[in-house]
Amino acid sequence: MVNKVPKGKTSQVQDSKQDELRDSVKWLRLAVGKIQSLAIPASPENYSIWYEYFSGRKPDLKQAMDFRLAKKLPFTPQIYRELYATYFGDGPEQQLAEIRRAIRSLISRLSSEISNLNEGMDSFSGVLSDCETLLESDPEVSALGEMIQNLLSETRQCRSKNHSTLAKVALLNKEIDTLKDSLQHMSEEVFEDALTGVANRRGFNIEIATAFEAYQSEQTPASLLLLDIDYFKKVNDDYGHLVGDRVLRFVAETIKRSVKGSDYVARYGGEEFAVIFPATNLVGALTASRQVLASVSGKKLTVSKGGKSIGSVTLSGGLAELKINDTLESIVERADKALYRAKSAGRNSIVTDEDESKSHIA
Repeated sequence: MVNKVPKGKTSQVQDSKQDELRDSVKWLRLAVGKIQSLAIPASPENYSIWYEYFSGRKPDLKQAMDFRLAKKLPFTPQIYRELYATYFGDGPEQQLAEIRRAIRSLISRLSSEISNLNEGMDSFSGVLSDCETLLESDPEVSALGEMIQNLLSETRQCRSKNHSTLAKVALLNKEIDTLKDSLQHMSEEVFEDALTGVANRRGFNIEIATAFEAYQSEQTPASLLLLDIDYFKKVNDDYGHLVGDRVLRFVAETIKRSVKGSDYVARYGGEEFAVIFPATNLVGALTASRQVLASVSGKKLTVSKGGKSIGSVTLSGGLAELKINDTLESIVERADKALYRAKSAGRNSIVTDEDESKSHIA
């Protein structure tokens, strides 16, 4: 007999997770502010200390910190090292993972705030449109006077709103940049790309070396796929880098969901991604690669809720299988050349290093 989870129970679990994330974001924002006010490095250790201080989950740490704050004792790098060693020990991976999730959530919220602020400036164009309609329907002097008064009033309001909005956008952008820098620093410690959450280049180098060793010692096959987002520069130019960042995250998450758990996804650089298919020959890797392209291109993206459509995002890919005389550099070079041919042949396709022709997805 299968035990069913009550609907109410599922809702409670989801609400609990949302509450936890809200608390994490609140503690993180307090930690960011404190780190900036003290002008100390935004290192993983310092984040951990102040994050836990504001969470109150380590009473002994909070007591030690409060004592130093009350006595106005300095927080030197040595003091931070001692605090970290005493209350955290080595390698607090769960702690850093929690902070990284909070940083990503806060970046998303700040980006949403910026979008809302920009959308709030659209009222002025609406007033101009109304005035144009009024002028066409009633071009008398009285109508002109009413229109001019409306325009003057709205212009004054818009100028005031625009000034405060631009100031807030600048502050939010500055906070986002600070968080991104911190996330990058923190993610490098664990071979994770700060923006997308998949492996970074350092992680990729280790994983491809592992696959290479397995092939050399046991002849276990492996294949490498290099992917590039088509026309990504146009996305940045047309919609801005915040939207570009969202596209990068979408692509990374979709690639990861489209491959097996043993396959290794990494951000190779810029808008380029890599997938290592361990124990997979070229035929099997090609099938999996086509599925990745179909999954990414099968969704329509918008700038924001109810916003302008970006349309579908497509990828081009180059695929290569490890060979007996390969080096780490040569397999990457062969996959990269195949990727270049896919781009030249029209994009939204996978080309293997053994096939000059383009392989369209179904």
